[in-house]
Amino acid sequence: MSNSIPIQWISQYILQLTETRGMSFIDVPLEAVSSNEMKKVQILEFFTYNHDMPIWVKVSDEVSSIPVCFTQDAVSQYVKNFQGRRLTESKHAIFVIGKFRPIFVQIPSGNNRLRFSKEPHIALEASVVEFFGSAIGTIGAPQDIEMNCDVSVWVCELRRMGNSGDVQKRDTQHAEDPLMQGIGLVCLHVEVPPILHDREPERISPDVAPARPLRQSNPTPEYHKRLDFDRRFMDNVTKVC
Repeated sequence: MSNSIPIQWISQYILQLTETRGMSFIDVPLEAVSSNEMKKVQILEFFTYNHDMPIWVKVSDEVSSIPVCFTQDAVSQYVKNFQGRRLTESKHAIFVIGKFRPIFVQIPSGNNRLRFSKEPHIALEASVVEFFGSAIGTIGAPQDIEMNCDVSVWVCELRRMGNSGDVQKRDTQHAEDPLMQGIGLVCLHVEVPPILHDREPERISPDVAPARPLRQSNPTPEYHKRLDFDRRFMDNVTKVC
């Protein structure tokens, strides 16, 4: 069954959006961003279970995983097609999804709680979901799509809002423009400031004797007494002569 899931279609789809649509994927029609083909996924986890509302799940191919919101119409049509069988009865099963588009929203925290993530994340909204087959355990070793380096940069820029969400789109356009390639080389050149080295202390040759420090005179009382005695002695000698 694992061979029936196209490897890396999730990451390829999201990366193509980052390079071609940038931030504008929010404003374009569904037909412009949705694949014409139905895509196979494995449901790894159900975040919500209420069939009277859109159902949030985590799906994966063999490499990447991504949150998906099945619309209310998709959930109702699934129950109708499978004679009342609930979508939430088929964890780890293989499904096909269609008429999907990327969205950038807060994600339910899971366990059917009405709590959402603090920050928005990239996800898919699907209007069609159909059962394909059963599976045991997780197929492959999928990792969250936002762990991809390029997708992570895109998501961070989207959170900052504005045209900054077009960072991957701009990079792709610049890579194809020879003029922008030259500008890029100039921008990448950064003048490196000179490195300041610590000044080494002066070294004294071993052949040169160090100068002796000058001794400061500090006359003591005995010195003054001796000086007075010498003066009186000289005075007496002068008188005798």
